[in-house]
Amino acid sequence: MNWGDGNLARELKRAANSAGFSLDRLLFTFNRAVLSTLGSISNLAIPREIIIPKLQEILPHGEITAMNAAALLCANALRHKHSRYDPVLFLNNFLKLYNARTIEEVCKIEGIDEKSIDRKNLRRYALQSNNRYESLARAKIWCWAKDLGDATRGTVAGRAWGNHQAISIDEVIGLVALYKKPQKDDDVLIEGAGERTYSAFPKNEFLPILREQRKNGHLSETQAGIILCLILHSRELRRDKSSYVTHPMAVADLVRKYGGHYLTDPDDVWKATLVALLHDGGEKSNINLEKDLNDLLPAKVIEAIQAIHKRDNETYFEYLERCANNPLAAVVKLCDMHHNSLDNFKPSSKQEYVYPISALYMEYRIENPDTKISVKDFVVQQGLCSLEQFAVITDFAGDRRKEPVENARKDIGKINIGRTIKDMFASEANSEKQSSTPNANARRKEDAALQP
Repeated sequence: MNWGDGNLARELKRAANSAGFSLDRLLFTFNRAVLSTLGSISNLAIPREIIIPKLQEILPHGEITAMNAAALLCANALRHKHSRYDPVLFLNNFLKLYNARTIEEVCKIEGIDEKSIDRKNLRRYALQSNNRYESLARAKIWCWAKDLGDATRGTVAGRAWGNHQAISIDEVIGLVALYKKPQKDDDVLIEGAGERTYSAFPKNEFLPILREQRKNGHLSETQAGIILCLILHSRELRRDKSSYVTHPMAVADLVRKYGGHYLTDPDDVWKATLVALLHDGGEKSNINLEKDLNDLLPAKVIEAIQAIHKRDNETYFEYLERCANNPLAAVVKLCDMHHNSLDNFKPSSKQEYVYPISALYMEYRIENPDTKISVKDFVVQQGLCSLEQFAVITDFAGDRRKEPVENARKDIGKINIGRTIKDMFASEANSEKQSSTPNANARRKEDAALQP
């Protein structure tokens, strides 16, 4: 055994970290299971007498989508069908379901047999719509409603103590049926001091509740991350008019799949996944990243969220250099750029010139954390483009970012990008076994135990 081998040392460290993380999870879930069985802990993070009326109020105005409302309710539960009391495993399953692309994939993720009564009920509800995307959303709603119904039955002791509150599948289905598409796209919430936010409801309502439930042990850090993501982006839309929540959920799923290629500690993969859920949380909400997330998420997660948030006085590449100093933020940013590059039927100047350089730089910094090289010096070192070209690319990352890609092609020309962002990410099929990227192959083989 060659103890000097870097890869061997890395794998030994990974194995030790994995064992420690698995034990922490086991102790946490055992404690939750015992307390829940005895009925001494609530089975809902936000009590139903608070969350149900609030959703009844905002759904008819389109301030949260039907699917996101069902997801929020499901994330609010303590126990789940597939993950039981393990919040890390729940996060894994939740992201898989949220990002599923077909009803068949939904059924596979949920383990619903073709001939089962659950399959018939799911399809009966989902196919009430002729729209493929709406049918898919309804299939997910049904799964979350079914999971919530099973999860909130509680125990005899819990019901006797009043700590276990049931929410039936029919109640969830009836609740999300209140959703009405909003009349305008730019709906914002105006809070106390005139602050504009795209949150579902005011932070002075949900933050105290979440903090209290965290303090009482009724809310896990995983639940806090999911719930905050759904609340903070509730009213926000993407360019295609879909819910903005789909973006952080997709980035988090990429971190779930590929984070282990870059982070040796499975605890860091889980924390990076939480960072991904909230990586845009400070953009169009009035959340104060310096203090509002305290006591809700691990300190390391909050630090990474702050690192990935661009400051007003920074150029894009200055921001990238600062972000690269935080390993969790760097991995999330790499996955964020990958997701933002997927829709490239008509690429922007940022997708064509800024992201390729940024992704190569970020991967290099992840691989060489002690090398504090600037983007400009990295471009020279790697021969990606000339300094004159880089100066123009810097303009298109900043003041000229809204100009059409044709202008960028004319002013910049061709650059030497031999490896694209997509090349850095293996196919989903390969990611379950071993990454196809050369750097990842040198680091590890995929280990399911490392995935959150």
